[in-house]
Formats: sequence, C-alpha cells, structure tokens
Amino acid sequence: MFSYADVMTMSSKKDAIVNMGGFIGMRDPELFKKASVLILCLKVFVTYGGMSGRDMNALAQGLYEGTEFNTLETRIKQSNS
Repeated sequence: MFSYADVMTMSSKKDAIVNMGGFIGMRDPELFKKASVLILCLKVFVTYGGMSGRDMNALAQGLYEGTEFNTLETRIKQSNS
C-alpha cells in the first residue's frame, strides 16, 4: 500500500495508543534531506526522534496490538460513526 504514496504520516498517539511518537515517510530523497534539516531544528534525531527506550517499546507493543481484529474493527466503527 505504501508504494502508492509520495508522503505518509502516522501518529503514534492515535494509531498505537502511546503518549508520543510517529513518523513521516517520503519517497523523494531530496524532500527527505530538506525535511531532515528541519527536524534537527527541533533538537530531535531523524533515526528515533528523541524517544526513550520505554516509549519505543510501548510503540512496538501498540502497533502489534493494533493489528488484532477486534482492535481494527472497533477503530473502523469509530470512524464510520
């Protein structure tokens, strides 16, 4: 699915139900370089965004649990309401 997008985002607060994190992905290497410079102005690193190990663990668990059928079904019902 991602191969059809030029740019994509994911909010960990909404999609993995954790207190911080997310990502911005892009296909164009030049756009990535420009965005990377802006990220450094925020005093975070492109590789992990300044997240602690605990938050990265919580993010991984949230993404794993987010693929469970019941969680996905509930999420779809929320957006169709």
